[in-house]
Amino acid sequence: MHKKSHFIIFNILFGIVLIILTAYNPLFSLYLLIGTGLGYIFLKNHLVGLALVLLSTILGEPFGRLSIGPGLGLFIPDVLTAILVLVWIFKKLTVSRKFEPSKIAPFYIAFIAVAFASLINSLRYIDPSAVLESSFYLIRFIEYTALYLVTLDTCHSERAKSESRNLNNDKLIFYISILATILIAITGFIQLKLFPSFDELEMADYGWDPHIDRLLGTWFDPNFIGGLFAFILCLILGVFFFEKKFKIKGIYIVIGLFLLISLFLTYSRGSYVAFAGGAFLIGALKSRKFLIGAIIATIMLVSVSDRAQERIINMYHSATSILFDTAANPDPTARLRVESWQNAMILVKKYPIIGTGYNTYKYVSKKEGLLKDVEAHHASGSDSSLLTIFATTGILGFLPFVIIFIIILKESLDNFRNKKLKNFNRGYSLGVFGGTITMLLHSIFVNSLLYVPLMIFYWIAIGIMEHKKYKT
Repeated sequence: MHKKSHFIIFNILFGIVLIILTAYNPLFSLYLLIGTGLGYIFLKNHLVGLALVLLSTILGEPFGRLSIGPGLGLFIPDVLTAILVLVWIFKKLTVSRKFEPSKIAPFYIAFIAVAFASLINSLRYIDPSAVLESSFYLIRFIEYTALYLVTLDTCHSERAKSESRNLNNDKLIFYISILATILIAITGFIQLKLFPSFDELEMADYGWDPHIDRLLGTWFDPNFIGGLFAFILCLILGVFFFEKKFKIKGIYIVIGLFLLISLFLTYSRGSYVAFAGGAFLIGALKSRKFLIGAIIATIMLVSVSDRAQERIINMYHSATSILFDTAANPDPTARLRVESWQNAMILVKKYPIIGTGYNTYKYVSKKEGLLKDVEAHHASGSDSSLLTIFATTGILGFLPFVIIFIIILKESLDNFRNKKLKNFNRGYSLGVFGGTITMLLHSIFVNSLLYVPLMIFYWIAIGIMEHKKYKT
């Protein structure tokens, strides 16, 4: 097909849809017109699309929704990602017709196939409207994980350098990820100053926990935002160890300390544990001196905060009471988390092969008497991503899902050890290895592997890691 043909076809298709929808919903048509313009931009330069998707995560819960009518809304990251992925697929099918090879592709396709089959199977015991709603979440999962392929392709593209700064796309996307994380952290400090307690905003009426004196930012959740800080810190740490320029290492130190303080102020025990696990492995692979320094810094940081000491002590008592069935009771948060895990295991045992159906967790939980209200804020999954996947897609979906992360861990470790690769690639791969461990540990405590903003950062990071540049 001629190089300009895809632009003509793209314009005609959007024009037809726009005319039809204008009569139905003028506001939605306006959004679609804006989306068309973004589509042209993204089609020309995927890097702009990836940057906007990353930066859109700053909007979080209160500002990230577009209203298109009574009771109807779209999240801006959903829209931007959908446009980017669709124009990328369109361009691939009509122009380049070449997809970058991926080792995780067979298992990813297997998981999607099982997830789809599980939804069809769930029609036997839940309402078709619930299955239809759940199918949109499967589309959303495909949409966000596809960012991995878009990023990989963008890093391989001929426009692999920014003309203004002579930066490779992989580094530029990494820097944008850091910038977005810093801005999210800043919203957290603003929130701590203006609204240190959600009780003041009566957020409990909307299903949010009454977090007090914890850094939440626009994400409204200390656990998820803490998971982001932990993951990005691992990436920075890996790249830091391979950076040769003293000035850039200094910048990484300043940014790292800022994000470390931000992580500390979330008082998220799960995020603490997750970052400790990822950072420990990075240090063990690259620098034992770092491990010693990190331990000393942690002790000093905790020693100056009564709140942090209380959270860690509660975590210890909760863990021992759960693991060893002691007389001590876990704190309310830990107790609810354990109940969530137990409920998930009940579903796993009852639907072991193909699960309840992807994202049908809340409907089947209600059917089984494990949930009172499907509209509850955290009703859509267990407090563990892996248990949620196990319960909703069964052993047939759980295995390929886990294998995907095993492959990512192996490939990132192989890249780190490959001395033929450039320093940035080796350092970034080390960071991805530690960051993936961090994400997996974090997903034990909250459903972070399926949380959209975290999926954006994680799958874009995997695309960067997959792009290999060798020394010349």
